[in-house]
Amino acid sequence: MAKEMNYDPWKDMRQVYIAKQTRGEQSTLEVGVNDKTYFVPKDQWVDVPAPVYEVVQEMLRARKRNEEYLSSNPNLKPSMGKA
Repeated sequence: MAKEMNYDPWKDMRQVYIAKQTRGEQSTLEVGVNDKTYFVPKDQWVDVPAPVYEVVQEMLRARKRNEEYLSSNPNLKPSMGKA
C-alpha cells in the first residue's frame, strides 16, 4: 500500500518575478485564487504559494503571446503602450 501524501500546495512556495511594463503602473499584481486575493510585488523576486505561482505564470505567458501577436501585426496598436 502506497503511503498517502499530505501535499499542501499552499505551503509549497515558489519564487516569481514580475517586471513592470510601463511607468506609473501599479507596484503590485492582484491575483485571485479560490476567493482570496494576493498582492504580489513587482520588480523583485518574491515567494508565493504554488497556486498563486501558477496564475502568475499563466498571466506572463499570456502577456508574451500578446506582445508577439502585436509585434507580428504592425497595423494593431497595443491598448497600453510603453512609456
